[in-house]
Amino acid sequence: MLRLARHVPGPLVAAAWATLALALSPLVLEDLELRVYDLRQRLQGADAVRRADIVVVNIDEATTEALGWPLPRARWVEWFGCLGAFEPKQVGFDLFLTHHLCSPGDDTLLAATMGQGTPTVLAVGLALPESLSARLPQGPEPADSLLLRWWEPHPELQADPRITHSHRVEERPLAVLVEQAAGAGNAAVDPDRDGVIRRLPLVTEYGGYLVPSFSLAMMLEQEGVAFSQCAFVPGATFTIPGRPPIPLDASSRMILRYNGPPGTFRSFGLFQLFDLMERAIIDHDAVALRELESLRGALLIVGVTDAAQMDLPATPVHPRFPGPEIQATALDNLMRSHHTRRLAFGWEAAAALALALLGALAGLRLRPAPGAMLALLLAIAYVIGVFLLGARAGLWLGTVVPLVALAGSYGTNVTLERLAREKEQRLVKDAFGKYVSPGALKQLLDDPASVLGRRGEKKEITILFSDVKGFSALCEGHEPDPLLTQLNEYLSEMTDIVFSHGGAVDKFMGDGLMAFFGHPVSAPDHARRAVAAGLQMQRRLIELRRTWETEKRLDFHIRIGINSGEVIAGSMGGGRKMDYTVFGRSVNLAQRLESGCDVDGVLVSGDTLSRAGIDPVTATAKTITAKNIGEVTAYQVSIDTDRTQHTRS
Repeated sequence: MLRLARHVPGPLVAAAWATLALALSPLVLEDLELRVYDLRQRLQGADAVRRADIVVVNIDEATTEALGWPLPRARWVEWFGCLGAFEPKQVGFDLFLTHHLCSPGDDTLLAATMGQGTPTVLAVGLALPESLSARLPQGPEPADSLLLRWWEPHPELQADPRITHSHRVEERPLAVLVEQAAGAGNAAVDPDRDGVIRRLPLVTEYGGYLVPSFSLAMMLEQEGVAFSQCAFVPGATFTIPGRPPIPLDASSRMILRYNGPPGTFRSFGLFQLFDLMERAIIDHDAVALRELESLRGALLIVGVTDAAQMDLPATPVHPRFPGPEIQATALDNLMRSHHTRRLAFGWEAAAALALALLGALAGLRLRPAPGAMLALLLAIAYVIGVFLLGARAGLWLGTVVPLVALAGSYGTNVTLERLAREKEQRLVKDAFGKYVSPGALKQLLDDPASVLGRRGEKKEITILFSDVKGFSALCEGHEPDPLLTQLNEYLSEMTDIVFSHGGAVDKFMGDGLMAFFGHPVSAPDHARRAVAAGLQMQRRLIELRRTWETEKRLDFHIRIGINSGEVIAGSMGGGRKMDYTVFGRSVNLAQRLESGCDVDGVLVSGDTLSRAGIDPVTATAKTITAKNIGEVTAYQVSIDTDRTQHTRS
């Protein structure tokens, strides 16, 4: 399963992919990251812990059909008059009461009713977004004077890039209503570039003043805290006294944590609410009273949801999400301190580098199947970890950049390793394909590093030499073609036997053959294999001679010498021709044993005899004199010696 890679700089590839993914993040991958964040929001489902005291009052299709639109001021006066009986804590108007519909007297009456009843927060519509370069340097207009009591002057922040800026008020409530209101905030939302509302400006700079969002204005009024009492660090945090800091993004926007799809908050249609109030107050209807009990102590957000009157914006959890529920979501997040904080880019970079390194490790150290499985498991584990981090801790750690780094690093390293491995395998095939059996070659191809990159090494192996007796004399008086045909048939048979016992054929020397066992494919029982091969060669040649005799062909008799010991193994030759071979004293002795062997016999050294596990009593001792070695005691092994012991393992 494990493999050793020498040719691919895995860490460099991992670092390159992590860097590339991070570089692509703001250009390409951020849009995909936002989609993944949306998916996580949808998978979290409805939040059962949401504030039950936040109630949405919808100006829906039934309301506009029954009561008309815009709603007459008299209807709002009637609604406020009835509402007091059910004692809500606060009303937030997420709609713009900006124009006189009939006479100013109607507006004055509505203002008086608002001032005597439940505290009301009005919505202001600032023009968003505005780049600093396009901003017109102007202060608040005279019509804004009443609103400034809830806003905070900070002229030094007019050029601060860490704040969302606006240069004008597009929707301004009537002054008579502002006089009686308990607060006012910016209800304009700032969708991302794909049109999805994932965050809203918690604080907006307008004419040197900081303007709270509509939901923040409701929160501050409910808490009895002035905007000036809060601590604001642009692009970082906003802190309400006695509460944890609210994390903000680089533009001082609060990331919304949606509690579920549309309809998650308790809601009423305005026309439905009129009907319930009438039944409860006039008819004392128990069902209506029970329904309206949810208004007691509630924070009401009133807004338009009739799609014919306004577009419903897209959010992570739904493509058409009612505006009032977006404000309800923001208010719920603020009241519960249920925030999302996107971790700094450094965390994403660290995750990308870590996953890229693990991807490189999987690509280089493991075979493709387990490597791909590990990379997939890493990706799944990371995605689950990011999901849990967001769901439980409210932390947004980037998903796409680290996964791209993981996939790119793994894929690149696998490809480079595969190319390097194929090159190694070609080298192994070229070097050993003609020396070893197909099975042995497959073993070498599975682990090419075991034999490549070595200039020379010492190995304990067993060497076998064989030679046809009097071959030169046999050649005289015979045609070359049939002679070579018979010789090749003989050598082919002998080679097959060597291969069948796991040996390697080093070379053919005319009619002679040199083979060795125990390398390049390791075999601890190399001596036993070599002796078994030698005995089988002699037995096979007896069968061949019988066949050749009937065919009137030449009579071959061979001698075989076998020795075990230490040799030097490696590739020898020059740039035009290289051969893999072994040499050393042990090789020389094996060759001397072959020349000193009896015809049709197998002569082995004492070391080989011992390693092969052959009882010396069953062999015939013979002393030979080897050049540069001296006298050596060897053993002639009968071809009938313990056939079972020397058959192929």
